[in-house]
Amino acid sequence: MVLLGLSAFDGVACTQSLYGIAVTDEDGDGYLSDVDCDDTNADIHPDATEIDGDGVDSDCDGDDDAVLPEG
Repeated sequence: MVLLGLSAFDGVACTQSLYGIAVTDEDGDGYLSDVDCDDTNADIHPDATEIDGDGVDSDCDGDDDAVLPEG
């Protein structure tokens, strides 16, 4: 494990201390757990492309952006 200032990197996951609270990047997608809504899946992060109606909030905006049927 390498210590980088307030960060620790073990080659897979990064842990940082933010105001005394540990935040991590367990899935290695570059987004820490304080903003990544699923830190176990690298395909889900705030800048991910949302796939409408798949039941997954891929871009962490709190909505799946499901397409509603017309009518």
